[in-house]
Amino acid sequence: MPLTDAVVEAELVPAGLEFLERITEEVSLPLPSPPPYRSPASCGPEHGRFDSDEATDVDDPEMPAKVNADWLHMATEYGVLDSRRECLLSVDYSDPDEVSPEYAWVKVRLSDQWDPAGSNSTALRSGFGGVSPIGSCRSSRCSPSTTRR
Repeated sequence: MPLTDAVVEAELVPAGLEFLERITEEVSLPLPSPPPYRSPASCGPEHGRFDSDEATDVDDPEMPAKVNADWLHMATEYGVLDSRRECLLSVDYSDPDEVSPEYAWVKVRLSDQWDPAGSNSTALRSGFGGVSPIGSCRSSRCSPSTTRR
């Protein structure tokens, strides 16, 4: 049975993300110039992708803080957050025992104590999910590893 909005909302709390609403409009993904089309995650530096300048070891006790700082840097550079610290987040609504994901966009607000990388939120089990600026319903999308626009 798919997760409900109430369950997703509760799962986002440990990450410091306030669930505002599920988005029912289409959210379009930006693609680089004509073929071959690539998702932001599959783009390389030659396509304008950038990642953190510093790799973080998964055993580093500061790993969650470093990942969060890198994400905030990229989200700020690409205007993912609006003036209210809100953005769209792609969340997997499928039952945790299901193999096939069931993604939906939700509007969230970052709290002062946000910590997606250290929260172990099952709503973020896809690895931060996709993130998009609020105005991206039928517009453009950014993700933690993204391409320059």
